[in-house]
Amino acid sequence: AVPPADVYGVATFDLRGMCQDLRLTRLELESNLLPITSIPSGGDLDWKSRPGRFMEAASTLTLCLQIAAPLVPPPQVPRPYRRVIITTEYTNHRLFREILHVVREVNAAALGLEGSPKHVLTTLATFKFTPEQIVDPMLQVLTGYHLIDGNMRQLAVEGTEDVMARIVDVGRRAVGVDGNHVLMNTELTYVSRIYATLGADLWPIKLSAPLTGIVADVKTQSGTRVRPECREAVRRLSALNTYAWLRQAEDMRLFPSDQMLVLVDKKFGAELTVTDLTGKKPRQRGLHRISSCESVGATDITGDEANDIARHKDLGGREGKERMKLKADLDDENFEYWEQMAQRRRLRLRRDIASEEHAYIQELEGTVGAEKRAAWQEWNVVRITHEAAAEIAAHEAEDAERAAALAAHEAAAEAAGRGGKSLHTSKFNYPVARTPAELMLHPLRPSESRVEELATPWVENELHPDPLQRPMDPAAGTDRPSFVTQSKAPGGDIFTSVHLVGDALAREMQEAAAAEAAEWRRRVVVDKLRVTTLLPHRDKPGQIDKHQSLLRSSPQKLGVTGKFVKGASPAPVSMYLEEPPATAAITFRDTDTLTFTAGPNRDFQRFMRTGQSDVHTLRGAGERD
Repeated sequence: AVPPADVYGVATFDLRGMCQDLRLTRLELESNLLPITSIPSGGDLDWKSRPGRFMEAASTLTLCLQIAAPLVPPPQVPRPYRRVIITTEYTNHRLFREILHVVREVNAAALGLEGSPKHVLTTLATFKFTPEQIVDPMLQVLTGYHLIDGNMRQLAVEGTEDVMARIVDVGRRAVGVDGNHVLMNTELTYVSRIYATLGADLWPIKLSAPLTGIVADVKTQSGTRVRPECREAVRRLSALNTYAWLRQAEDMRLFPSDQMLVLVDKKFGAELTVTDLTGKKPRQRGLHRISSCESVGATDITGDEANDIARHKDLGGREGKERMKLKADLDDENFEYWEQMAQRRRLRLRRDIASEEHAYIQELEGTVGAEKRAAWQEWNVVRITHEAAAEIAAHEAEDAERAAALAAHEAAAEAAGRGGKSLHTSKFNYPVARTPAELMLHPLRPSESRVEELATPWVENELHPDPLQRPMDPAAGTDRPSFVTQSKAPGGDIFTSVHLVGDALAREMQEAAAAEAAEWRRRVVVDKLRVTTLLPHRDKPGQIDKHQSLLRSSPQKLGVTGKFVKGASPAPVSMYLEEPPATAAITFRDTDTLTFTAGPNRDFQRFMRTGQSDVHTLRGAGERD
């Protein structure tokens, strides 16, 4: 009941969940505070007695309820399954192979698998349970997963209590040995299997990185690159290695579902190796094969082979090649199959196949043969049978007589229409062949009369010699004028203002363009229309600069001086030594020094690139290139 007070706040909680969940022992709820007052017009009270502004301040009240046992007793549901989680180092192959051997041996016996060890292993790896088998507690199989990350192995095994006894025994012996971590509780049972959909063998999952690194990676814990189910799965798998008691893991719901494991394998899965699956290092190709004489009993159900590398390393010759061949001989020791084949052969030799086939053909001739022949007579229109030959010949004779009578009647009617005259009065004559000159004439050429008519000169108004005019009207009293052949000429400057042509039109268009260009220049506010952009650059000398000292500056010293003059022959005497060199008087082309590439009156270009790299020019209206 609400305590008697003038002003207070109320928070409402729904505790029906404690009565609905069969396993709920702790409930934590949060509710908003609502202001309540029993005084009318509470808003007029002073600040000490009026209702609080709980809604404006987003005030809430939290209720935590914990009980020792559920309010509703759980129903008596059978819980026949147990689970064991064993985490060991990756190099602890003995423990891993022992658990793998127990699982495969139990499942092969429960499913009734027989044959060679390789056949049993292949069947277990590909076997899928039906929905009825998954929920059947009478199926004595072990299921689970095998997680590998390069540093550790996590093996989860579940099954009924009787078949889990061997796994529990292995777990008890592994506790506290070689750093093993075991989660096991014989008093904790479960209602159903959760890993039966993964198959009849421990489903292997090889991670691309250590599990601790995947969980600590920020890309795993945030963003959308990892699905929420996959993120929750890696968290649970990592947390299973931190709890010491299985009941704690059960209370935290740390067992990942089968769908979560599939998502982890898709996102973080890596390639499995021989060591991951068998716990043994990969052997050299060919040495792991054995001959047919040693194939029986050489391989156990876990994939081990009784022989090893040391057994074959010293073999040589034909015996060694026989044992080291890549493919084993075909195993044909199936006595049941050979017995069935021998029995079928004995039965086949006792039969008279020819007599049986002949009797069968006679039977078909009397039953199905008659029906087939009747159908053949009906739909086959090409083949003429003996029975219908006479009938067909009679029909053809009647058709011929009917056609002859009709032809005679038509001939008599035609002769009566001609009055007894013959159809053709003269013998047919082929037309005369045309000459090559006639073949060259156009088929639509004009006739000779038309050619003569077209050659006659044209006479204007040959039939009306007088000029055309209106007829005289005596009633009007005066003669009306002739036809008006020209309209009244417009006055004014109509031809000079609208219909300009020739030089006047060109002059007007030029004046309009000049006016538009002047108006554009009037609006320009910059000093010059040419904009030059200078970009950062480094002057790089050209190849021709190595001769600059010879061409631009005077020599530092004479080339032949001092000791080099001694013993040298004097320069030859010439009448042109004192005369300066003169340019040839006759040249083929005048040289314009203002058009040099390096610049006006500059013979050489010193730098390969200039400072002005980009030049932008704003052209005004009316300017032409």
